[in-house]
Amino acid sequence: MKRRLLALFITTLLFNSFNSSTFGQGEFTIRQLQLLDSISTQDVPKYAPGIATAIIQNGKTVYEKCAGFADFADSSLITQDTRFNLASNRKQFTALAVLTLIDEFPNKL
Repeated sequence: MKRRLLALFITTLLFNSFNSSTFGQGEFTIRQLQLLDSISTQDVPKYAPGIATAIIQNGKTVYEKCAGFADFADSSLITQDTRFNLASNRKQFTALAVLTLIDEFPNKL
């Protein structure tokens, strides 16, 4: 769980800091796509709840990946059209990630 939160936190910081010059004209290299795929699906085991990941740059979707189940009751998988109730969940995940880092590295901060 801690590894997953740390990866989420680092990924969020990493992609929020990218600008268009990082990826050339907004296109990813094969290596970058492989890295994104491995990060986005690393903690989604087979037959488990999943994730939907997207990177949008200048209003255009430049990367998206879906993995895992959206609903166990009807065995539906997460797709590009799956709707999520997001509300303001980002703040809680960010706070939890920061608190986890503080717990793991108390003498570093």
